[in-house]
Amino acid sequence: MSRNNCFDLLRLFAAVMVVVYHHAGFMKFPLENPGQWFPLDSIWVQMFISISGYLVTKSFITSKGFDQYMVKRCLRIFPAIFLCSFLVIYVIVPFWERDVIGFITSEKTFKSFLNMALLHGINVGNAENPYGLRTLVNPPLWTLAYEFLLYICLGILMSINRTWISPAIMIALSIILCAGYADSLKNSYFYGVQYWTFLRLGINFYVGSLMFLTVDKWGGDKYKLTLASVCILVLYYLSGNVADVDMLGRVALSVLTILAGVTFATGIGSGKFDISYGVYIWSWPVQAVVVSMIKIDFWYSLALSLLIIFVISFLSRNLFEERFLKLKPI
Repeated sequence: MSRNNCFDLLRLFAAVMVVVYHHAGFMKFPLENPGQWFPLDSIWVQMFISISGYLVTKSFITSKGFDQYMVKRCLRIFPAIFLCSFLVIYVIVPFWERDVIGFITSEKTFKSFLNMALLHGINVGNAENPYGLRTLVNPPLWTLAYEFLLYICLGILMSINRTWISPAIMIALSIILCAGYADSLKNSYFYGVQYWTFLRLGINFYVGSLMFLTVDKWGGDKYKLTLASVCILVLYYLSGNVADVDMLGRVALSVLTILAGVTFATGIGSGKFDISYGVYIWSWPVQAVVVSMIKIDFWYSLALSLLIIFVISFLSRNLFEERFLKLKPI
């Protein structure tokens, strides 16, 4: 896949910002969130999902079919999450258990491991006091189930129709359903995935997909500038309306994210330095341990956490994940 973009760097930036705001929550540090001045929740997650929509669509187009596409997705997602879940649940969490052997050999612990590794859980119910902070074991993983289901939906749609029509229909359908059936969607779940949140994140994802499939129409500098200007105006105009910005604002944010990604090219973050996924899945456990065991000021604690997270993510990517990525069908 061409690296003539800065998507890896943008994903790393989004992942780091998630770390920053989670760390502020851990330490009750008064750090302003963009959502306080602009009512669009989880903008860093939305950036991540938008980029995934763009790149995963490219992955499907370069695959020989749905099965090869899904093999690629599974090899990217599951090896790292299995490793992370195993080490966190069986190595880190037991440090705060009174009955370590009982916890490690418990059937409940094993089921929690499988659930987490298969994107169906973020906690270990029988853990007494995770990290000594009475917190969840790895809550940021909640987004992975949504993202993986979006991969599947995109693959099915693109198997039927490989044109821009597929993501365009899904964007329109998601907005209509969210606008008209919010209450029902908020109470409906599948595999732990809330339909309401799934459709909202789907807007970001399918905008990314649509932009990849139409890049030949808007790829010129003049069109990029026009699109960016329109999106900024839309966000400014909608900034006081929570309901509208949550729908149309997502579209604008996603378009701006993709425009930034394709406009600026950099080698930073490519190949062995593509660690944004590792940063995302390892951040919470590392932060929790640092906050629990090392009592230092917020910015020092954050810097130490990021250093450890980067090292672990780099090692995971190059010593473990890369073995599976090499198995990807060409």
